Amino acid sequence: MPQTPEAEALRQRIAEVYFERGELLKKLGKTDKAQASYKKAQDWGHESIESGLIAFTEYDKLTLAQAVTPASMSAEEK
Repeated sequence: MPQTPEAEALRQRIAEVYFERGELLKKLGKTDKAQASYKKAQDWGHESIESGLIAFTEYDKLTLAQAVTPASMSAEEK
């Protein structure tokens, strides 16, 4: 079914807003909600959803590494 230019523009904007919401939630450490927003962005056809998920994975690795490194360790042990 062909869409009007207005409907297509609205669809793209909705996808973009969900992606931006995911980025914000990711920065706030709300990983489950960020994943859900990325999924909705993908469902709405966001074009760069894959790059966002890759960035999300790298962010998670950094956060996890920081969380499991005890503050009492010396610089040599880290």
